[in-house]
Amino acid sequence: MALLDLNREYHERQVAIQIEFARITEMLEIKWGRVDEKAIAEREQLLHRHAELFLEHERLFFEFARRGHELLTDEQIEKAEQIYHQEKDAFLKALLSSLNRAVAPHFQFVQTGQEWSDASIEALRSMARVPSFG
Repeated sequence: MALLDLNREYHERQVAIQIEFARITEMLEIKWGRVDEKAIAEREQLLHRHAELFLEHERLFFEFARRGHELLTDEQIEKAEQIYHQEKDAFLKALLSSLNRAVAPHFQFVQTGQEWSDASIEALRSMARVPSFG
């Protein structure tokens, strides 16, 4: 029950930060007009708040990870890490082609431990399209 309570509290605080982050992100966007020194200067305080919120979000994760680890044994932590990484890797693998298309034509994500071929390295050096790893 303590882990569930911790998760609920974390989620509530995480969502509050993410909503504020999204609000600031929207305010930072330049929808029309020229990007010049004035446009950037008008957003300086927003940029600082954006960075503060990012830092707050990361610190929140570590705070709650620490609190969660205080409740678990080393064996439980190890098992949770295995489950998390297996699920994360499976999810990212399902998204791999979409992520590759979303970034840019010259970028290809690779899975951890995937070998780079000589052609891939040369393609990166020449900025040519990296061959697909299938």
